[in-house]
Amino acid sequence: MLPEDIFYTIASIFFGISIVLFCWLGFYWIKILRNLSKITSDLQKVNSMIREKIEGLETILATLLTLIEKFAKIFSRKKKGQKSKST
Repeated sequence: MLPEDIFYTIASIFFGISIVLFCWLGFYWIKILRNLSKITSDLQKVNSMIREKIEGLETILATLLTLIEKFAKIFSRKKKGQKSKST
């Protein structure tokens, strides 16, 4: 009976150590997932800020294109006016 007692004692010690190890791993896994959640929320905030800036740039570019078109029309009218005066 002595070998059985030694086996059960050693087995229970390793079982206890494995439970502690799994709890420790679970704690750090939850900690990693929590940090990952914070990182993804920060990335979502950065993404929304970038989208807002891009939308602002789109507005500015649209305004610039409109101004360029108006200047091009005015410039083309002036050229046509100068050609008709010279002929």
